[in-house]
Amino acid sequence: MLFSQKKTQIISANFDAGSISILDRKTGALVKESTIGRDIRRIALTNDGKLLLATDYLNDQVVLLDAKTLQTKQVTAVPSRPFGVVFDALNQQFYVTSFERDKLLVINRQGEITQTLETASTPRGLALTDDGRLLVTHSLSGQVSIYDVTKKPA
Repeated sequence: MLFSQKKTQIISANFDAGSISILDRKTGALVKESTIGRDIRRIALTNDGKLLLATDYLNDQVVLLDAKTLQTKQVTAVPSRPFGVVFDALNQQFYVTSFERDKLLVINRQGEITQTLETASTPRGLALTDDGRLLVTHSLSGQVSIYDVTKKPA
């Protein structure tokens, strides 16, 4: 769950329903809902508020959407069980964890995978720090991996 760019709406990933909902923050009224898959685990919004990327855990895909209309712009197959997603405003890209394949995926604003990195086992949650570090939690080991994302790889 997250807030829209202007904080007037709440955007929710509806896990087993396979949908995303937009709710009015003040009233709680449903503004829009779109079914996009089978098991939507996490969502991330671009810093300009235009795009939303959702992880569809059971369909092994990520779905790029227009954040205002929830219209699908791109569906991308990814390695097994995508879970966490976060948007990196500095590099204008998303990071996605592939839970069962021990991968960290870098996905551009067009929804294309631009890089795949090996990680420790069972990567799940993601967070970006203010100083340019990407934190990746590993659910079965309790580890946290730290990546410097201030510089793009050569």
